[in-house]
Formats: sequence, structure tokens, C-alpha cells
Amino acid sequence: MMDELTDRTLLGAASSDPDAFAEFYRRRVGSLVSFAARRCTTPEEVADLVASTFVIVIESAHTYDPSRGEPGAWLLGIAANVHAGTLRKRWKERLAAERLSGRRLLQPDDYARLEEMIDAARLTPGVQAAIANLPDTQREVVELVGHGLTPTQAASELGIAPATARMRLTRARRQVRATMPTISADGTPH
Repeated sequence: MMDELTDRTLLGAASSDPDAFAEFYRRRVGSLVSFAARRCTTPEEVADLVASTFVIVIESAHTYDPSRGEPGAWLLGIAANVHAGTLRKRWKERLAAERLSGRRLLQPDDYARLEEMIDAARLTPGVQAAIANLPDTQREVVELVGHGLTPTQAASELGIAPATARMRLTRARRQVRATMPTISADGTPH
């Protein structure tokens, strides 16, 4: 029964009828592979081009307009656009690689620093919650020191003795550490 249907009919039903798409694919895959083989440099590129083209056919078969040409030409037009897009992408990647050529890439120390930053970002909400739960007298010292003041300067701002500010800061740090989760080897807090 499918053999009696035209490519136009199959394409019109391809978006919603898997059998229609399968028949259209069977009829047209050979010509598409030939088209791709003339433009690509590896079998993997041919396979990618064919697969990408047929994915677009499934998604857009309902937009096919018979008055604008035959289904085979429509299919090869899609393939040509996909191939041109792939070439543009490669060209942009090559230009980017040329721009980066000679630039310093990430070193092992950079990765370690980035991992520390990621871990710190994961802990930030917990640290903020722990600081918010401190007694007011300790939280005031922590906040001032956190904004760049020394404990002595924080003491002056609060009108307390420097030794008192250092003691409150030490207690606050201890309390925050006790309530904070640790970071496991996989990077998750626990």
C-alpha cells in the first residue's frame, strides 16, 4: 500500500505517521547519502548530515509546500542548509582557536583555585544562615570584620575593648564552623 503513495503524500503525513516517514526515508536515504558523500570528508560526517537532515524532515514535514518543488529537492535543500551550517560552525571554531592560540590556558593551580571558589559558593548560603543565627554581639563583630575592619577597629566602632571583640570573633567563628556542613570529595555538602 505504501508503494502506491507519492513522495508528496508521504511527506505530508510524515510528521504524524511513522510508517509514512519510514517509507519516505527508505525511498530517499540513498540519494541523501550520495549528496552527503560528495560534500563530507569522513563517513561520520556523512552519517551526521543524513541523521540531522531527517530529524529536520520529521520536525518540518508539515511545512512542505508542493508548489515550491519536489520532495527530493526539498530534502536536498535541507541537507545543503545543514551542511552549510556545519561548515560555518567549523569556521567559527577555527577562528576562535586561532584567537586563543598562544593564550595561557588553565593550569593545574587554576583548577584548584576554581574548585575552591565553587566549594565556597556552595557553602555561602549555609555560612550566611549560620551568621544570622549568631547572638547580636557576635554577629556585629563578624559583619564589621567581614567588611574589612580589623578586630581592633571593629571594637572601636562598637565601643568595646579590643580583647572583647577578638573573643566574640573567636566564639562566632567556632559556632559557625560547628554548624557548617563539610564538603565531600564529590563536591557536595554534607
